[in-house]
Amino acid sequence: MPTIFSQSALFGALLLAGGLTPATGQAGALDECARYAADHYQDVTRISGVELEDIDVSKAIDACHQAVESAPDDPAVLFQYARSLHAAKRFDEALAWYEKAAGKGYAPAQNNVGMMYFNGEGLERNYTLAFKWYEGAAKQAYPPALYQIGMMYANGFGVEQDYAEAMKWLQAASDKQYLDATYQVAMMYYGGLGVPRDKATAYNTFAYAGMNAHVDSTYMEAIMLETGDGVEQHCGWAEVALHAAARGGHALAQKRLNDIAAGKAKFCERAVSPADAMAALLVGLFVYGIIQGGGDGGDSAAHPQSDNLGSGESVFGAACAVMTPMEQALGGCY
Repeated sequence: MPTIFSQSALFGALLLAGGLTPATGQAGALDECARYAADHYQDVTRISGVELEDIDVSKAIDACHQAVESAPDDPAVLFQYARSLHAAKRFDEALAWYEKAAGKGYAPAQNNVGMMYFNGEGLERNYTLAFKWYEGAAKQAYPPALYQIGMMYANGFGVEQDYAEAMKWLQAASDKQYLDATYQVAMMYYGGLGVPRDKATAYNTFAYAGMNAHVDSTYMEAIMLETGDGVEQHCGWAEVALHAAARGGHALAQKRLNDIAAGKAKFCERAVSPADAMAALLVGLFVYGIIQGGGDGGDSAAHPQSDNLGSGESVFGAACAVMTPMEQALGGCY
């Protein structure tokens, strides 16, 4: 009778024979460090990155300390260790490790040295040095640095204010899908800063960023649609965008919905037709995915329910009124 090995026994035998590599080796240490401390814009395979303020400090520091011991010359690992220390507000140590990685020409580290000088974290604020470090990373087309250079030109921090130059850098960052930059490009078109004023282009740019879940852009899209500013007025789509922004945690959108619900503010200047309502519902389903009571946006901020616009003019209320029971269920009317 043939011997039957359990899965765990077979796995152990393969390990002993050298057929498999334990995950606790160098590669495992590097992966753990990246999982806890990689930035979104690092070129790290299979790791999506984590915001600085969301880093689990104790796990990241432990994992990245081990990774540095395994790969002391890897600038990505040095950078991630610095980020974990930065998140822990151990600024002197963070700066030292950022500078080690930056000395190897690593753009993310150069950017973050610039950020520490810009914010005055653990050292005296110095916009001139911040610009210098950001510029080094921007010359490597690192999107956050392109954005920061643009914003420094726009605000005159460390350089003479120059809206045209700001627009050049912001557009470069936007072209690399850096959505904060896309939003600022739209604002530049909206205000005519560095470019001829063009509200239609501003609206289209806000809408593009909004469809990619940039809530500030979605809010501006909602306001422009509601008021007909630079785009044809469409109350139904405006309401969907306003709710999308509120659901994404946009404080002004949440306040506006609450004010409308309390009768302190009016929404639009005309009633929403059933046709508008259905069109807006479809936009919500296929573009934003935020139909009331549904959606899968992860960590959603609390916000008023969609029927809080009052006076019977809610696009969702109007849409539900003309739906079949099946459509009502799919649309989240219950």
